[in-house]
Amino acid sequence: MRAINFFLSYYFQRRYEPQAFVQDACAFISEQFAASNFSNYHTARKSIVKVRNKLTKTLRMTKDPVEQLELILHFCEEMLRYDLLRFYARQVDNVYATQVRKCTRLFEKIHEDLQYDYEERLADLEHAMEI
Repeated sequence: MRAINFFLSYYFQRRYEPQAFVQDACAFISEQFAASNFSNYHTARKSIVKVRNKLTKTLRMTKDPVEQLELILHFCEEMLRYDLLRFYARQVDNVYATQVRKCTRLFEKIHEDLQYDYEERLADLEHAMEI
């Protein structure tokens, strides 16, 4: 139900407030991770895919590369915060790697001044993928 309310509030209210939309979307993603079950590989994989699908729906709402980059970075940081790469499972690693590649493509599209702001966060995500 929270997902429907989030998407409807975007269409009616947040469309003209991009920063508020990003904050709400990041909070929504964090809530989805907090409500997920990561006790074993199988449930973790299903939960990650579920959150990623909601992220994809959210990304369709905005066409601004900076907003998309912020949301994907937050998703990847949440994966690291919950230590989901500990499973050493190919599917989980592929979800993470795909999102990092999306971040890299979006990073190249944004202005140089903004690239400087996001450069360190992206480097941290890429470093986590190598470990």
